Amino acid sequence: MYGRDAVSQIITFGTMAAKAVIRDVGRVLGHPYGFVDRISKLIPPDPGMTLAKAFEAEPQLPEIYEADEEVKA
Repeated sequence: MYGRDAVSQIITFGTMAAKAVIRDVGRVLGHPYGFVDRISKLIPPDPGMTLAKAFEAEPQLPEIYEADEEVKA
C-alpha cells in the first residue's frame, strides 16, 4: 500500500539527566575533566533529578555557581 493515506508521522525526543548535561556541556566547552567531574558529583543521583532540583537539594551547587565565573559559563 502506497500513498498519502499509508504514511504516518513519527516523532521522538530525548532527555538528558542533570549529571550527563553537566558532563557533556563541560566537555563541549573545553573545561578540564576534573573541573566538570567535581561539579557533576554534587548532583544527587536520584531518578528524575533536574538542575533546578539539584540546586535546591545540594547547597554547594548555588555557592559554586555564584563564586566561580567558569561555572556560570
